[in-house]
Amino acid sequence: MGIPQANALATATLDSAPEGRAALDATTPDQTAPAEPRQPSAHLRAVATWLVMALQASAVSLLLKPFTGSLPGPVPTLITVTIIVPLGVYLTIPFTVKQFMRLTSRRRVSVKRFARLASRR
Repeated sequence: MGIPQANALATATLDSAPEGRAALDATTPDQTAPAEPRQPSAHLRAVATWLVMALQASAVSLLLKPFTGSLPGPVPTLITVTIIVPLGVYLTIPFTVKQFMRLTSRRRVSVKRFARLASRR
């Protein structure tokens, strides 16, 4: 059985069912699925990552300086990176991007609202 025949059989079966095609149409993923949240651009994620990681690296290295000051060169850096990478990846970068997206979506709504109000005049 080819694909066109299978589609014709499925259509005939749906049309003859008691609920018919209306039941299928009411539950299609396009109608019931919530809208996908808008994803930030790669540039926004890069800026957020750089900003968060630079600030965290500075803060953590300053806080650990009394404990890691006597250790040889790369060891304090390794300790700092071990702390800031999981913290940034799982907490601060997602939080920063989410807050930025929330702020920019409010701005877009207000711009749209302003344009709509201006067009009424």
